[in-house]
Amino acid sequence: GVSVFAPNIYRQNTFYVLLVLLTFILTKEICALLKEIQMPTLDTFLPYFLSGCSMICGLQIFYPTALIIIVILFFFFIFLFLGFWGMVLCARNSGESIRKLFNTLTAGMFIMIPVVMIIMIYTLGEGMRKTVGYNILFLFFILVTKAGDICAYVAGTLSNKLMKGGNHKMIPSISPGKSWEGMVGGWIFTILLCAFFYYYSGLVPSLWAAAVLGTLFFFVGMAGDLAESSMKRAANLKDSGQIVPGIGGVFDLVDSLLMTAPLFLLVIVVQQFFIRFGLAFFNM
Repeated sequence: GVSVFAPNIYRQNTFYVLLVLLTFILTKEICALLKEIQMPTLDTFLPYFLSGCSMICGLQIFYPTALIIIVILFFFFIFLFLGFWGMVLCARNSGESIRKLFNTLTAGMFIMIPVVMIIMIYTLGEGMRKTVGYNILFLFFILVTKAGDICAYVAGTLSNKLMKGGNHKMIPSISPGKSWEGMVGGWIFTILLCAFFYYYSGLVPSLWAAAVLGTLFFFVGMAGDLAESSMKRAANLKDSGQIVPGIGGVFDLVDSLLMTAPLFLLVIVVQQFFIRFGLAFFNM
């Protein structure tokens, strides 16, 4: 809430601190998961390195037009790339060391790509704040992703209690708690939430767009949740961590956001393309 509605000095600083902290914890949790499924990484180095990357990328929210940040990050990754090759060279043909290096590189991209996209969404929302008074774009991104998850859980729990014999499970081998009834409830609620943003903010251009966007974001977010559940099942873990009471770890909290961030940016790019060339975008 603070990172969306508070005045500048509190809003942006809160987001920046949370960004770096959550990147660090998320990286540690993912490294621990990978270690459990025999995919060890440089788990001492990677959390600090990605936190440093998020610190550099996060400066974009304070200086949205500063190209120097991009230049610094560019050289940062060039030196990283050369450093990885140097480490492979010094591994003395050790298969385990080379596997660990490439696992580390893959995990780093898996985490950092959506983190950078979330920063971009927040920065775009800051540009819109002057007209609406708060970061409506980032609020919409969070709500449209997480509200569907919460409503699906509520609908699944209620249906399991009310229906004779319980509800109908979707993929019990991956996520025993997910049901078809919960999926329908979360899907409908996400569409209604998009419709709310159409009526009260104009952020969604039409009711048709609300239906399409609600469907896309719900199912992509659910795919991220199921992918994380599959990783936990492979590692024989119930939760990715214990830092968030009632939820588990940071990875449990942001799994769907990691999937919807690229989709969200794609939708923004497509919408701007339609606006730029004067074409109708789901007008109704």
